[in-house]
Amino acid sequence: MNIKTHTSINNSISCSKYNYKNSSRQIYPNTTFKGHFGAEKFEKNKLGYIIKETGFFRDLQTKNFVCDYIKKNFINNNKIKILIGGCSTGEELHTYNMLLQDLACKLELTGFDVSETSIKAAKSNSFLMQKIKPIPKGYMDVSFQYKRTLQDSFLAFENKTPLTDEQKKLKELFDEYFTISNIVPNIPKKSLSLKIHQWFLKWVKIYPPEFENKTVILNPNKEKNYNFILGDIMELDNITKGEQADVITFTNALYHILTEPVSYNSTRRLHSNAYKTFEELAIKLKKNLSPNGIFVLGEEEKTQLMDDKIIPTVLKKAGFIGLNKTKTHQANVWINNVK
Repeated sequence: MNIKTHTSINNSISCSKYNYKNSSRQIYPNTTFKGHFGAEKFEKNKLGYIIKETGFFRDLQTKNFVCDYIKKNFINNNKIKILIGGCSTGEELHTYNMLLQDLACKLELTGFDVSETSIKAAKSNSFLMQKIKPIPKGYMDVSFQYKRTLQDSFLAFENKTPLTDEQKKLKELFDEYFTISNIVPNIPKKSLSLKIHQWFLKWVKIYPPEFENKTVILNPNKEKNYNFILGDIMELDNITKGEQADVITFTNALYHILTEPVSYNSTRRLHSNAYKTFEELAIKLKKNLSPNGIFVLGEEEKTQLMDDKIIPTVLKKAGFIGLNKTKTHQANVWINNVK
């Protein structure tokens, strides 16, 4: 395994860039979707290897709920402060920026992440869009694991099937903010071992996914009211600097701080201090959220943590109330209930 070490946030986190070249995970190693090449390893809080994935309009049902809440409860604020934790390369922040365009003059969006690589990419205002190429007849299609991640491909590529009314509205909104560029995406070259492995898969009639790639660039007139910084959610006080936020999101990212890897093949479990760590975070959230401010989690948090109780148990104890719980789904938007 090749490890290239570099310094991260205020030198308190040892961050390493992982190179798949000599890894046993060679079948789909590029994780090239959404501009993420490989993974990063963080030693702090037993984060292990972080496989990053993101996309425009991901978890749209939750984002629409959050936007409705903001419009109903913070419309009279002079400023609406939103913190996007684990922001990766910035797609989530720009999604909120688009969905809340009517409040653009009031928005103050800050994305933070422990990854220097991700923050650098987010600041570039250019984004990799990908679409899975058709699988030739006679081959087994194993591209299913990418399809959820690439659900936003309709924004940049022509589609054989007609867009839904919702997709048409999202694409129209997206086109206001982004332009397809002639810049060729910087896709890493395949190693010889990977080429041999993929040749073998094709020989046994398994077709490894291949992608069409495009770059989209944020339009210059939309480059305002947001910022990207290095930051660790467990050091939230350093990010807010005493100024409370109205919304703090940490979507589909709790597993980074509450679980540890059992193996590199994505098997994880809650680490021994998971409840204590989350309780510490809940106290920080309580302190740094405005009255009736909300903490937003992802729609896959329960599955990633493999624990039904940790989220409601800890957040209720800290004084949060779940806003969008249903008979079949656990709440993932929590209000800072200030009596």
